[in-house]
Amino acid sequence: MGLILLNWGLEALRWKALDPGNRPLSLKESFCSVLAGISTGLMTPGRWSEVVGRICVLQEKTYSKAALAWGSGALSMGLITGIAGLTACLTYAHRTSFYPIETLLSSLKYGRLSLATAAVLVLPLACAKAAMRWRHTNLTAHLQSARQAWRRSGWLIVGATALRFAVFVAQFLCLCFFLGLPGEPMIWAELFVLTYWLSGFLPLVTLAEPITRGALALHLYPELAGSPALLWTAPALLWFMNLCLPAVAGWLLLLGYKKKATP
Repeated sequence: MGLILLNWGLEALRWKALDPGNRPLSLKESFCSVLAGISTGLMTPGRWSEVVGRICVLQEKTYSKAALAWGSGALSMGLITGIAGLTACLTYAHRTSFYPIETLLSSLKYGRLSLATAAVLVLPLACAKAAMRWRHTNLTAHLQSARQAWRRSGWLIVGATALRFAVFVAQFLCLCFFLGLPGEPMIWAELFVLTYWLSGFLPLVTLAEPITRGALALHLYPELAGSPALLWTAPALLWFMNLCLPAVAGWLLLLGYKKKATP
């Protein structure tokens, strides 16, 4: 539980540093905004709808500014994940003489249907709403604000992102110890980073993430196939602790915000 709070506390610190509102956020406001975003992010592939929940609970906001802040934060997470994933890919290839990129390319075909569904049903609505929100905004000013946030707190943003990823790995290692998964801690860490990175290329709804990561783990680590239930259980527990529990708190925050907003 302490690692869960640390994980989302670091995300709240990063969100605060990105300066998404029209005034500086307190750490408490930033934390509440992050929790609300988790609850809405469960609905769409890639959790891109997370930004909707985050914006909703901000007291003083401009939609385009907050969206740009969220997008730049997502890029920092993609950078850290990419560096860690490529490192894990190289260590895995050195150890097994097999490149997991081949697995990714073969499994991308299974994501085409969900990607097409999202593009047809969700993206046009999102783009239309975004266009309406952004029509009367000064985009140049918001881009300048985002640039200033990075100049002022860039190292904090990247550092918090890297620490969050390290917390993810620590959580997975703790679960492996608790569940008694065979193997060495370095193999567990490599397994987590590699499956997390590869699954990020697939347009998955949140509910499918632990299933996909478990399937990738079974395919890439046959030496651990003697404990298939544990390989499925560890990603599922990590998903439940990091997303489901905070999402419940996020929904309660959104309900409270809706009641306040209703005259």
